[in-house]
Amino acid sequence: MKIFKNQRTKKEFLISIDTGNIVIVWDIQEKFNKIFEKYINYYEPFTFIYSTLMIFSEKNTWIVASSILEKNQTLIIDLNKSDNFIEIKESENIPVYCLCYWFNEDAEEEKDIHNIIQCGQNKLLITKFPSNKTYLKIDTEEKYMYNSGGLVFKAEEKDMLSVSSCSGLILIIDLINKNVVKKIEIKSVHIFSFIKWNENYLLVNDMRNRQIIIMDIKKEYKIVSKNYIPEMEIDVFMKKIRHPNYGECILTSGKNFKIKLLMLKGVIATSDDEY
Repeated sequence: MKIFKNQRTKKEFLISIDTGNIVIVWDIQEKFNKIFEKYINYYEPFTFIYSTLMIFSEKNTWIVASSILEKNQTLIIDLNKSDNFIEIKESENIPVYCLCYWFNEDAEEEKDIHNIIQCGQNKLLITKFPSNKTYLKIDTEEKYMYNSGGLVFKAEEKDMLSVSSCSGLILIIDLINKNVVKKIEIKSVHIFSFIKWNENYLLVNDMRNRQIIIMDIKKEYKIVSKNYIPEMEIDVFMKKIRHPNYGECILTSGKNFKIKLLMLKGVIATSDDEY
């Protein structure tokens, strides 16, 4: 399941896909009213849709879905015309494990262009939608599979992408100049997600070692702290929230599938009671 916010209307939506390729979207602010349900018959049953994305424009909402078994296509579904499927033709039949979205707000000529980032086996692809033209391909060593991360963020007025492999390689990519600006390899980790905490720090979730790794953005992404959190056993997601009592906190999954609240003081992460 994933939550997406329409920045124009400020509405939040929850999207889920089951093993039978049924897509369901709920309107969170309307008491979880189900607004979309569709069986994607383009895929074979149990093809395993691994990653989803929602894209919003003035008039339309699209769902992007990628599979990792048998058919490795990435599809775009119009929420208003659910029978229409648009396939990204230049996906090169790679398994896509992580989808993310980038809108170049600084380019007036791209005000109606949406950039879909596909992170998969040994390759990253960026495609313009609605043109469906893939304009950036980054090939990597065969041992790396980009299956997590996928954070688009601002750093010193530049649009950056951070993505990671299950082998512990982090790539920091300048989306404007279309180049890799930093490679960071950390041994014996399994990175699952990133958070941009503030202008200085990028937080990395290492689920294998139950730790939060903190990198200094302004010091070429140097690792400044590794915070071991013993309660973080499952830890498949990490989200920055504003708590009514504690202020800005990290929300993550903990042991026994309970939600864990983490506070960041400087470069030290401390844990609070489970929820």
